[in-house]
Amino acid sequence: MFSQDYKVLPLNSTLLDKRVNINKYYKDYKKYLKTAYYAEKRLPENFIKNGTVDYTKNIQDAINENEIVVLPNFPVLVNIKGLKLRNNSVLLFQAKSKIIIEPNNLTNYEILNVNGVKNVKVYFPNIIGDKYKHLSSTGEWGFGISIRGAKDVLIIEPKVYETWGDGIYIGKLGNECSERINVVNALINDVRRNGISITCGTDINILSPVLSNTNGNNPKSGLDIEPNTNDDIIENINILNPVTFNNEWSGILVVLQGLEGEINKKVNINIENHTDIKSKNAFSLQGLVQNKHKNFILEGNIRINETSYLKSKNEFYFYTSNLSSVKMESSNKTISDKIDSYKKNIKK
Repeated sequence: MFSQDYKVLPLNSTLLDKRVNINKYYKDYKKYLKTAYYAEKRLPENFIKNGTVDYTKNIQDAINENEIVVLPNFPVLVNIKGLKLRNNSVLLFQAKSKIIIEPNNLTNYEILNVNGVKNVKVYFPNIIGDKYKHLSSTGEWGFGISIRGAKDVLIIEPKVYETWGDGIYIGKLGNECSERINVVNALINDVRRNGISITCGTDINILSPVLSNTNGNNPKSGLDIEPNTNDDIIENINILNPVTFNNEWSGILVVLQGLEGEINKKVNINIENHTDIKSKNAFSLQGLVQNKHKNFILEGNIRINETSYLKSKNEFYFYTSNLSSVKMESSNKTISDKIDSYKKNIKK
């Protein structure tokens, strides 16, 4: 299941140095604490604080009945249902709060479910998956935080470790793409598929994430922008100050093939100040193959500015494919030259 040649490396505190100052979010957090409902009140007498007892229903009841909820200040085990947030809600984690998924054999799970909701804020989530305790070898969609078909979501400083699939997944629910999603200072480590996946979204801002040690199941990348179908939308995706470290395949991966179809599409992706350290590929790109839709046109822009690639095995990996009418630009001459060379040699 896991590569024999790949090794998880310890995180260094210096990897966190580029993260956004969140003092303004702390002020909001303290304000919400004053009127919040403490979910610990819903636990039974003589409750256990070591994360070995399933308190899913107790915590979920607190979330269902209150707009602002504070999780207990100790680890809590949740079952395969996970915790589902509601519209117009705020979820607050304390310093020792942690959600741990019980080991299971599912191909799919969502530890924190933010699907199909509007106006949600989550502060300082700490989430642990079952990558090393999973009870089967199938599937790849065990998500730490699932944001599908949601609108106006703010996630502050999430920590997600060891999920069976992606740390955070941002995409579609039914026919609804996610819109106006902001994730600030994410730390996602040793998850099995991708640190963060973006498959369908508009106005998605990922600010100063640290995405490290992603390994185990393809695409094995820190951040993967990869639409699934011609109906998906990739508009105004902003990845600012990302640090990717020791990811098995790529620090950042962009795959556009899934957009190909009957309707012409446009993408807009902006990647600023990307630092990669020791990933196999710092940045990887796949355009279109156009086997079935040869008249399909993909327009838009991909911008990659201010990069720092340190000890990456390859700085850039471009799959043989067609960029159609997408414009790629970078202030980094090395990147620009590689892009120009790539365009000249793409599959026609």
